[in-house]
Amino acid sequence: MSVSVIKPDGSRQSIPDDILDALRVQLRGPLQSADEAAAEPRPTWNAMHTDRETLTARCSGTADVLDAVNFARDNGLLLGVRGGGHSVAGLSAVRDGMLIDLSDMRGVQVDPVRRLAHVQGGALLGDVAARHRRSAWPPRWVGCPRRGSPG
Repeated sequence: MSVSVIKPDGSRQSIPDDILDALRVQLRGPLQSADEAAAEPRPTWNAMHTDRETLTARCSGTADVLDAVNFARDNGLLLGVRGGGHSVAGLSAVRDGMLIDLSDMRGVQVDPVRRLAHVQGGALLGDVAARHRRSAWPPRWVGCPRRGSPG
């Protein structure tokens, strides 16, 4: 059984299971079809944007992101990215395309000497604040800890 996706030109393409299985083997995080993802509840942040993706790559690291982007490019897929928080504008909703989900990538490293933080794409403000508190360099923002960390 294959999955059907929409390409950027609006045409439909079928991706066979053997191609999807090859990507599943490459990724450390799971690759989910729309049917598998629908079984997991996910919050709707903005009811104006309810589109669902056909494929979701739940990336666990940078290599997964690279593999997912390359797969989408090589197969001409519409691509969306979901960071740790929500997208009020609905930019992480990609109808019948591929979603790269960074929500499991929440690592934060702080270098208080250089006053530099390295933050993964799925980190929330609360993750960043908690890591900063353990250093001698407190963060300089106030906000909801469940929001995504701005780049």
